Amino acid sequence: MKHLNMDKAVERYNNIMWDCGYECAELDSDRRCSDRCPQEGDPWTLRDMVAEADYLLSCYYECGNVRYEDRNEDRATYNSETGKLKRFIATYAPFVTDMKCTYGHCSKYDN
Repeated sequence: MKHLNMDKAVERYNNIMWDCGYECAELDSDRRCSDRCPQEGDPWTLRDMVAEADYLLSCYYECGNVRYEDRNEDRATYNSETGKLKRFIATYAPFVTDMKCTYGHCSKYDN
């Protein structure tokens, strides 16, 4: 299996969250999500990032969710954002099988 570069994974994750307009899930340099955990909370694992990306992706397929509605308004952006999330999950999901999430994300990748 390829070597995991955690700094690169965090950078990629943060870029995707910004691109999707979901900055509240951005991680700081200590891998803490200011919206979800206090500064003294545990840092997120890669599994947390995959789970949060999976949760956000599910919003694009949830009828009534604004992200779902966006598919008809701006198909190019919808396809771009869902593609980035899918590729992030596909890239990093193989690394998370033996990890535990620090927090719940309403995702199939939660513990």
